[in-house]
Amino acid sequence: MTVFRGVVGARGARPDTKYFGPSASSLCAKAALRAKAILPLFLKTDRLTNAAVREALGLSDRMTRVLLANWVKDGWLKVANASNRARAYGLSASYRQYLKPLSAMRKK
Repeated sequence: MTVFRGVVGARGARPDTKYFGPSASSLCAKAALRAKAILPLFLKTDRLTNAAVREALGLSDRMTRVLLANWVKDGWLKVANASNRARAYGLSASYRQYLKPLSAMRKK
């Protein structure tokens, strides 16, 4: 039996976030905003470290590692340096093409 906005077993009703947590679409939107915030950092350098991403997003070290691991799994980041001490991430080739128009607008 499921609870939907105070109605038990109602069809077409959306689950109340009070009981089920944030919706998947809101989590995806938040991840997309974070990815958009990181993309301009690749205009300055080819590699990003966990510390640079953590500082840019204002997240904890663990959350940053989880986020970077998910982005590698999704295929838009690649591991540029696989050592545990100095792990660095680069933008995958398929997404690097989107930076070319942005780099033409960069101030010198």
